[in-house]
Amino acid sequence: RGRGRRGRSPRRRRSRSRSRSGPGGRARDVRPMVERAKGGVKLFVGRLPLEATQDMLRKAFGEFGEVLEVFLIDSSRGTTGARCAFVRVGSLEAAEKSIEVMHERRVLVQDRAELGPIQVAFAKGEATRFGLAAERET
Repeated sequence: RGRGRRGRSPRRRRSRSRSRSGPGGRARDVRPMVERAKGGVKLFVGRLPLEATQDMLRKAFGEFGEVLEVFLIDSSRGTTGARCAFVRVGSLEAAEKSIEVMHERRVLVQDRAELGPIQVAFAKGEATRFGLAAERET
């Protein structure tokens, strides 16, 4: 009939915030289904030398608990000689211990020590999902 928006109730705008409240005032997990299905805790790993492999990361993070997934980011366009990765570990305890022991302390490939130690932090959204300070994320 060409009424446009008239006659309809006003549309509510959704916040783009990732931490919406669910029943009982708890934050709802609004991550994509594939992320929820994978489980665990996702960590960002930066300042990785190009020579770093999935096996190296599995071994390093495996010292602290189960490693569910390792995803190396291709940095063929990078000019720093370093790349990054995401590592999914099985528990919050394993994630926190990994960060405590390795962040800015561990050199993964000794031949590339000039890059400095690797950086390890919660991936974006992970710390807040567990009720931790957002400053602990990348």
